Amino acid sequence: MSSLSSSPDGPPGDEATSFNGSTEDELRAYLTAHGIDTTAWGGQASSKSLRSLLNEILLGETFLQCVDGEPLRRVSIISVNIKNEQGLSLYEAEQRLPNGVKRRRNLLLSEKILPDESWWAASRRGIQEELGSVLDAESRIEVLDDTLEVSTETRTSGSYPGLKTEYRCHKVEARVSGLPAGDFETSEKRGDGTLLSSWQWRRPDEE
Repeated sequence: MSSLSSSPDGPPGDEATSFNGSTEDELRAYLTAHGIDTTAWGGQASSKSLRSLLNEILLGETFLQCVDGEPLRRVSIISVNIKNEQGLSLYEAEQRLPNGVKRRRNLLLSEKILPDESWWAASRRGIQEELGSVLDAESRIEVLDDTLEVSTETRTSGSYPGLKTEYRCHKVEARVSGLPAGDFETSEKRGDGTLLSSWQWRRPDEE
């Protein structure tokens, strides 16, 4: 049976319970009990698996609560707008997951913020993890602290269909030397294999 506990993180006056289980079966049972069908997760081009969500929870990247009878995934994210000398921003156009599935992204470099990790540390970690395969010892990372913007939005997750997600978004600009001048690809080693990403320099208003 999945483990639940009262949580002080829910909205004032709202009774919220957190998922505290540690297995896929517990997570599946928790979500199913609250009306979330996970059978198609991981089988669609844009979705991740139940195992992926469990890993996020166990790593502390995601908190899963039931608020007003509905599961709510809570995530803190850092979005890094890396600009080059021409004023173009770096976008992750597409990912190829370790299982071969391709996901269209069209996002700035983004990383989940870990428990007890500052947004600044998360931004540097994200740059090093996602772009490290094309950087060298001479590369320099400059995070522009005075550009930080913070916002919160709630919407249904594209990664986990049917699961409402609250995103606390931190956005900051950065300069990174040593990146390729044109479009390029990176590889990132993960526990389930290698993630391949395609990157493009473009203006924010370009599709």
